[in-house]
Amino acid sequence: MSGLTHLDSEGQARMVDVSGKQDTVRRAHAYAFVACREDTTALLRQGALPKGDALAVARIAGIIAAKKTPDLVPLCHPIALDSVSVTVEVTSKGVKITADVSCCGHTGVEMEALTAATVAALAVIDMVKGVDRSAHIAKAQITAKSGGHSGEWHSIDEGSDLPCARPLAQTPFHHPVGEGKDVASTGRAAVITISDRSFAGTREDLSGPALVCGLENLGLDVSARVVVPDEVGAIRQAMNSATGSHDLVITTGGTGLGPRDRTFEAVAPLLDSPIPGIDQALRAGSRTPYAALSRCLSGLVERCLVICLPGSLSAVIESLDVLHRILAHALAQIAGVDHHAPSSFKDFAANSDMSIADSGDTETDSEATL
Repeated sequence: MSGLTHLDSEGQARMVDVSGKQDTVRRAHAYAFVACREDTTALLRQGALPKGDALAVARIAGIIAAKKTPDLVPLCHPIALDSVSVTVEVTSKGVKITADVSCCGHTGVEMEALTAATVAALAVIDMVKGVDRSAHIAKAQITAKSGGHSGEWHSIDEGSDLPCARPLAQTPFHHPVGEGKDVASTGRAAVITISDRSFAGTREDLSGPALVCGLENLGLDVSARVVVPDEVGAIRQAMNSATGSHDLVITTGGTGLGPRDRTFEAVAPLLDSPIPGIDQALRAGSRTPYAALSRCLSGLVERCLVICLPGSLSAVIESLDVLHRILAHALAQIAGVDHHAPSSFKDFAANSDMSIADSGDTETDSEATL
C-alpha cells in the first residue's frame, strides 16, 4: 500500500503533494477512436448530420474538457494549461481523435490529454447517435508524454492493446518547436559523450543518443556525435574540433567529483566567457540532491555555446526540460540577432547571419513558442 502515491498511511485516497517538485515543461498526447457504420462516416464527411458539424463540436468539447479535468477526475491537480490541441479525423471505420496538451508545472498532463480525447469522442457519439445507435468508443489511451522525473514515453503503436515504454533515444515524440521543422535550416549542434567505459565499449552510451534525440526534437541539426575517454587531452581535442563548426556543443559525463571526472578541468580553460546562469538553472531543475555535487559548466568559445552536463540519462532528460526554454534565445543573442526571443530555431537560423548593427531594424515575435 505504501507504494501507491494516491493513498495515505491509513489507506485513504488523497491528492498527492507535489509542492516539492520543480516546474518543468510537460506534454501529453492521447488518442481515442469512435467506431461508426460506413453510412455514418459518409454523413460526417459531408457535414450532413441532422445536428450539424460533429467534428467542430467534438474539437471544442475536447478543449473545454481538458480545462475541466480536475472537476471531473477527483484526485487530479488543477493545472494552468499552456496549450490544448484536438484533431478529429474521419476514417473508413469511424472517427480518430488526438489530443495534445502542454503546461509548465509541478505535475503531468496525461489525464488532461486523455479527458480531452474521450470527451471529444463522447461529443461525436452524441452528434451521431440519432442516425447510428451502435457508435461507441472502441479505444482510448495515452500514447505519449514528456517532462518530469520519468522523462519521455511513447507507446509502440496506437493500434496496440498494451502500449509499453521505450527509451528516450528511440522515442519519436517532439517538443512543440520540433513540429514541421526544416532540418536544413536549423542551428548546428554537436554532442560529445565523455566516458571511459562507453569509449571502451563496456557500457552502452544512453545519455548521448538521448541528447541527440532531444536536441533534434527541439529543431536543431545534430551533425556530429562522438564518444571520448575521461582524459583532458581527448576531451579538448573533441571540443576544439566541434566548436569551430557548430553553434552549440553539449557534452555529457565527467562532471562529478571522481578521480576520472575531468570534464571541468578540460573545458573550463577553453571558455572565452562562462555563463553561470545556465549552470544554476540546470541545478535548480534537477530533482536529486546530488545535483549540488555536479560541476556542470557553460560558456562561449568564440560564437559557439558550450554546455557540459552530467552523464546520467535522468540528468540529461531534466536538463533538456530546462534548456528547451532558453536555447533558441541564447543562440540568437550569440549570433547578434534582436534580443526578442525567436519563435523557433528555424527563425534563429534564418537570421543568424545578421550583424548586430542590422538587428536593431528587425522585428521579431516577443514571445517564444518553445
